[in-house]
Amino acid sequence: MSPLKKKNKQFSIPKSSKYMILMLVFLMSIFVVGASAQDETPTTDLPDYEIVSVEVGPNSTTTTINIFANKDTFVSSSLPNNNFGGFSDTRTGRDGTYGAIRTLMQFDLSPISAGSHINTATLNIYQSGYTPSNDSAYTIQSRFLASDWSEYGVTWNSHQPQWGDVMGNTDVSIGVGWRVFSVDNMIQEWVNGRPNYGLLLQGSNENELRSRNFASRETVNRPFITVNFTTDTCAPSATVTDLPAYSPGEFRVYWSGSDCGSGGQPPSGIKNYDAQSSTDGVNWSDWKMNTTDTSGAFNITNHNQVYYFRVRARDNANNTGPWSAVKSTLVDKEAPINPTISATTISNSGYAFPDFNVQWSASDAVSGIQQYEVQANDNQGSGWIGATFPASTTSENFPDGTVGYTYSLQVRAKDNAGNVSAWSPIINVTIVNNPSSTVLPIAGAPITTNTSFTVTWLGFSSPPTTINNYTIYYRVQPSTTWVPWQVGVTDNDELFDATTVIPGYTDETIVVEFQSRATANNSPVEPEGPSEASIVVDPNDNMNGNTIFLPLVVKN
Repeated sequence: MSPLKKKNKQFSIPKSSKYMILMLVFLMSIFVVGASAQDETPTTDLPDYEIVSVEVGPNSTTTTINIFANKDTFVSSSLPNNNFGGFSDTRTGRDGTYGAIRTLMQFDLSPISAGSHINTATLNIYQSGYTPSNDSAYTIQSRFLASDWSEYGVTWNSHQPQWGDVMGNTDVSIGVGWRVFSVDNMIQEWVNGRPNYGLLLQGSNENELRSRNFASRETVNRPFITVNFTTDTCAPSATVTDLPAYSPGEFRVYWSGSDCGSGGQPPSGIKNYDAQSSTDGVNWSDWKMNTTDTSGAFNITNHNQVYYFRVRARDNANNTGPWSAVKSTLVDKEAPINPTISATTISNSGYAFPDFNVQWSASDAVSGIQQYEVQANDNQGSGWIGATFPASTTSENFPDGTVGYTYSLQVRAKDNAGNVSAWSPIINVTIVNNPSSTVLPIAGAPITTNTSFTVTWLGFSSPPTTINNYTIYYRVQPSTTWVPWQVGVTDNDELFDATTVIPGYTDETIVVEFQSRATANNSPVEPEGPSEASIVVDPNDNMNGNTIFLPLVVKN
């Protein structure tokens, strides 16, 4: 055996020891990988952003700014519990050491004013390495991140699956140098209010051994976004919708706003409103502040009080506009009073010919009457039927009344503030023919012990008709046949003696009913109708204390 061979044999390592040494080296490499994230810390003396240019216009300011990443790292499927937040690079794709790798980064967009319009935005990252060396262009997909993450705590296992939707795809070639991604829409969405958790860069095919490495924010070539944006400096205007002259105790106030565009860009839009009220137009009280509402219900306690309103708008760029023109309304909380209805009847009797006149009224001391609602009920099951009249109309002929029907009438009033009164007391009007007559209630009714008493009647007519004479009828219940008593008379009363008028009557208790019919000069005769008056004739006073009562039938 040669010395050389002996020497080699002398220093040979047992197979089991080789295995243990390899394991130790592997474990140390994992420790180094994991610990290296804590060994490198970001530079603290560099600015978070830098202003490239500013152009000030009459209603807008256009700014170009570079904003540097405030967080970046990558995650590894082969080392799923390790964090790489302090590494000098971030990685995307797949390589032999880390497996599938994905880059996470975030930018603080607070230097961009809310409501700004993003004209252009680019993500600038410095490619520091790539595999394989002869690789073709590699597609990298960018996604919104959907939840917060810690730069020095996030791992493969902890960040999944908290991605959002895809922002775009970019082909990245090999070589070292700056790579640029267009991110206009991404930045605009964040500025418009989408939660900014940063973005994820992911290889299009993580099963292939293809990767791209980018310098992290711990290096001089730290990633940044370049944003050109226009800030709206044009304050919005606001308007209170015209209020009615009078309002009830609760009413709505409406308002609107308009935002002006800036620098040829669309306006940032209305963010919210401030609305104030006042009782003198000088001293103002906050009512609805920072509200997105465009109307509000206003409830007040003061009657006969003028209330004033004004509003201003704030846009999404936080420009606050001036107070609007003041609008006011007089509050009338009380409904009209004393609604009254009456009708022109024949000699104020409650009887009227068809097409009689109805009058109504009410009063309101503050806003005044706006309209009346008049209702009629024919008491035949039709129910209440109404019509509305303006305040200027306080009378109207009652149309199409049916002879023999008694109509109930009522009215209520609405004022200019919208308050509605109670219904008036009801009046009743009975429609009669032309000519017409009625027997008036008999003195001594409903019961008399006298067998003779005076019956009085009254006639009604409307020109050119006049009454020539009357025929008065009677009947004794339960008979339904009317018997003539006074025929063709022109007077208006006569003594009725039951013992002489009623055949065979002696002294029994009876009920006598009366009806009149008028005859006119132009020949019409009043038709037969119901009983108009009645009386109980009880000469022996049988009804005194008697529990039996006879029905009384009267016309009105």
